[in-house]
Amino acid sequence: MPTPGSIHGLVPFAHSEDIAASISFYEGLGFEIIETFEPHGRLTWCMLRSGRALLMLAAADSPIDRTRQGVLFYLYTEDLASFHDSLDGEQVVFGEIESGPTGLLQFRIDDPDGYCLMVAEVSAADFDGGTGAG
Repeated sequence: MPTPGSIHGLVPFAHSEDIAASISFYEGLGFEIIETFEPHGRLTWCMLRSGRALLMLAAADSPIDRTRQGVLFYLYTEDLASFHDSLDGEQVVFGEIESGPTGLLQFRIDDPDGYCLMVAEVSAADFDGGTGAG
């Protein structure tokens, strides 16, 4: 249980060359917009949510080098095969389900800015409130 002054949450914050395209991509994965910042009518930041998963996106102020993304995002689902089968291969490029280095079944998706998303299967009982598989 977190105590006052302790860290009790972590939300990835990624830059995007095209926030509208990124939002559309993540909506295809089941995320929804929960907050935006649009100074002078231009969308520059948003927060997305799917269940307990949160992601912030901000407009990049310089080109993004897709070959130098130094972060990997893990997304968890209770039914990996159904989630995998639900994806539209024309909208989302994704790999085959395989066993990952931690023993979890998983598959890879790359987002529009080159961030690697690994979708893994865990049961609700194994998920410990947003910090990973237990």
